[in-house]
Amino acid sequence: GQAERTINARAEAQHLAPSRPPPPPLPEGWQAVWNEEHKTYYYWHVPTNETSWEQPAAKEAELHSTRQTSKENLIARVQGETRLRQAAATALLEDSGWDADAALKNHSRMVEAANRRKEEEEFARRREEERRRA
Repeated sequence: GQAERTINARAEAQHLAPSRPPPPPLPEGWQAVWNEEHKTYYYWHVPTNETSWEQPAAKEAELHSTRQTSKENLIARVQGETRLRQAAATALLEDSGWDADAALKNHSRMVEAANRRKEEEEFARRREEERRRA
């Protein structure tokens, strides 16, 4: 009767289910991806697009998370001191090897250079106006 149908349905479901173990628990940012050819999981770190056959260790993930938090703090510092947008602050830090002091110095140099160019252009414009009047 009913019990026999339930047992048959379970057996059929098990037969149709893929023959793979459930994925292991993984640190944040990682996904287990089944490889049918090798009948095992490989691991994909979504933020960096890196893949590995070795299951990522929680410690490695904690280290990555700490690095990410540090980078976020550096970005916030540079944004606060320069008023740059997040993408610009991130690019400035990347170009400065994630050294906030170096990034801030580089930003100051760029601002000074831009201001010099503006002053030089204004001086040249005034000189040209004076030349035309003369």
